[in-house]
Amino acid sequence: MNNFKILSDFGCDLPEHLLTQYGIEVIPTNLHIEEEGSVRSDSLDVTDFYAKLREKKMIKTSAINMQMFKNRFEEHLAQGIDVLYVGMSAGLSATFTAAKLAAEELITVLNHYFAAMVAVIQKYGGTVIEFLGDGIFTVFGAPKDLEDHATRAVKCAVEMQSALHEVNAWNRENGYPELEMGIGVNSGNAVVGNIGSEKKMKYGCMGSVVNITGRLESLTIGGQVFITENTRKVITEDLTIASESSFLPKGAPEELKYYEITGIAGLSTGDGSERNIVWQDSCEEKEYVFYVLEEKKVGVEALNGKIAKRSTNDRFAFFTTDAELAEKQNIMLRKGDECIYAKVIRKEPDGFIICFTSMSQNVNHA
Repeated sequence: MNNFKILSDFGCDLPEHLLTQYGIEVIPTNLHIEEEGSVRSDSLDVTDFYAKLREKKMIKTSAINMQMFKNRFEEHLAQGIDVLYVGMSAGLSATFTAAKLAAEELITVLNHYFAAMVAVIQKYGGTVIEFLGDGIFTVFGAPKDLEDHATRAVKCAVEMQSALHEVNAWNRENGYPELEMGIGVNSGNAVVGNIGSEKKMKYGCMGSVVNITGRLESLTIGGQVFITENTRKVITEDLTIASESSFLPKGAPEELKYYEITGIAGLSTGDGSERNIVWQDSCEEKEYVFYVLEEKKVGVEALNGKIAKRSTNDRFAFFTTDAELAEKQNIMLRKGDECIYAKVIRKEPDGFIICFTSMSQNVNHA
C-alpha cells in the first residue's frame, strides 16, 4: 500500500475509501507551519508533484495544488475495468420484504447482508461505488490497477452467492426472510474518478460498460451469475458454464453473448435450483390476467394465462398462455388484489417455466 501524507490548509474532499485504500493521510495545518521533511508543492509541476507522491514524501498543498492532485489522480484512473452489479430480492422479493418488515428490521437485514457482501468484495480488491437501494455497484481495476481484475470480479461474484447461504442461515435464526440476488459482470473501458460539482462530488464510474452490466443483471434470477463475452475472453482460470445466451441492450447495434457461471477455479455458487426443479404432486390450476413489462413499466394490453403447477419450494411455476413470450421476459400476473411479478425462464413445448420475483398487494400500472 502507498503511504502519502498531505499537509492541507483547507481539508481534502477525496472519497474516504480512496484515502484508506491508498494510505493517504490528510494533516490539517496553516500556511506558516512547516513540518520537518515536508515538501511545499507550490514550486512543483504536475510531474514532480506526482513523483513526490510516489516517493512517499510529505506534501504541503494549497487549494490550487489539491485540485491539481485530484485531476492527476482522476487521469490515473481512466482505464479498463470490470463492473460487478448486484441486484437483490428478499424471499420472493425485496418489495414483499419491505411491506412485511418494520423499518428497523429491514435496516438490520440489509446492513447484515451488505456487511457480508462487502467483506467478499474487499477480499478480491473491489471498490464499492455505491449501494443502489438493495443493490451493489462495484468495480475492479480502479482506483487501484489490477492485472487480473476480470478473474477477481468473477471469483467475487461466485463467492458472494456462496456467502449468501450463511446470510440466510442467520436470517432464519432471527426470524427474517431469506434473501436472493442475481449478479452481472462485464468488462470494458469506463470514465472513473471524482464526478460532480465543487459543492457535491463523489467517486463514480460512467460508460456503456456500466449500462450493459446493469441490463445484464436484470436478466438474472436469484442465485445466478451472468458474465459477458468480454469478460469470459480475459478469464484464464477454469470456468463452470451452465448455459449461454444473448441479448440486445438498448442502443446496441447487435446482440451480446453472455454466460451463466456456476463456478470458477474450484469456487461454486452452490445454486442449481433452476436446473433441478421439483414439482408439487398436485396443484390447483389458477387463471390470471397478466401484463408484459417493458423497461419496468407494466403494459396496457391484458393477456390471459394459467398457472398449471408449482415447484415444491413455490419459487417456480409452469405457466400456460396463448400469448408468445420471450425468455427473460418480465410479466405481472393479476387476480383481484393479488399481484405477482415473474420472469420467463425458458419455453417448453406446451408452456413456459416462470420464476416468481416479487409480490405486492398494491400495484399501479399504466
